Amino acid sequence: LNGEAITEPDRRGRRVVDDSFLLMFNAHHETIRFTIPKDFGDAWVPEIDTAVPIAIDTKLYRAKEEVPVAGRSVRVLRRA
Repeated sequence: LNGEAITEPDRRGRRVVDDSFLLMFNAHHETIRFTIPKDFGDAWVPEIDTAVPIAIDTKLYRAKEEVPVAGRSVRVLRRA
């Protein structure tokens, strides 16, 4: 979700820019490793992991790095 691709201006006609997010969905029963694309940002921080009730992962993920996503869960990373 590209926060820099918002086409609608705000009420005062200014450009709207928001955070960008990378969503990874794993419907399989085993862990799958997703590779972060290189064209959308160099660094990503974890925001949500539905496999872990309390977020404890503070790792910074880099472009082209693999991110494990537990079975039947969703991970959301925010561009740093």
